Amino acid sequence: MTDATNFLATGNLGKITAIHSHIVSNTPHGKPQWSRPVYPDMTSEHILWKAFLGEARSMSSDPNRYATGASSGIIQAAMSTENMCHQIAFWYKVMKLQVPRP
Repeated sequence: MTDATNFLATGNLGKITAIHSHIVSNTPHGKPQWSRPVYPDMTSEHILWKAFLGEARSMSSDPNRYATGASSGIIQAAMSTENMCHQIAFWYKVMKLQVPRP
């Protein structure tokens, strides 16, 4: 954060109108990213698998995929709610922004 704050303070960037950021999550080999607990009742008898998949390609029921939300559209929603808030908060702090008001 200090580097970004100091770089912005130089004034060399001009007016910032957009920010593009990435998140990288290192995951141990063989362990799924965004791992969540898989409970014993996460079976095909208890999960509405087709509803969970939505428009994603059909595949066999997978409790790990269900626990992590790795389905069409669901993982993107999880990324937005769980991680994007941290990226936004970083730039709000560095750029001394205020939360917009209606």
